[in-house]
Amino acid sequence: VKLSQAQKPYSNITRKDAWASLLIILVLELAAAWAYISYMHKPLRILYAVAAANILSTFSTWFFLAGYLRETVFLWIFCLLFESVFIWLLNRKYLTLTNSFNLSLAMNVTSYSLGMVISFWIAPWLF
Repeated sequence: VKLSQAQKPYSNITRKDAWASLLIILVLELAAAWAYISYMHKPLRILYAVAAANILSTFSTWFFLAGYLRETVFLWIFCLLFESVFIWLLNRKYLTLTNSFNLSLAMNVTSYSLGMVISFWIAPWLF
């Protein structure tokens, strides 16, 4: 599959709306992770893995996978599974794989639902 010039994923890195979206996603998912971790009485050091997983999964979906997969549900599932495994691998002492999956699910549902609302509020100022 060849990508046309308009479809090149790396051109997204220069878009200011992509950077704003990344910041919104990161803030929302860290807030959701903090709430989950606090509720489950887990150490806050897990938030470092959450931040790293978010940045890696977001960049990989936006700049690599989005050029080949058009269905956003597949991208969302990739992020969910990648973040679950990544967070679990870095925090096996504190989280089970099920806990990590539930954490990732809570983070992704929060960022998707609230991110949609927030993006419609700030979109007029970005364009």
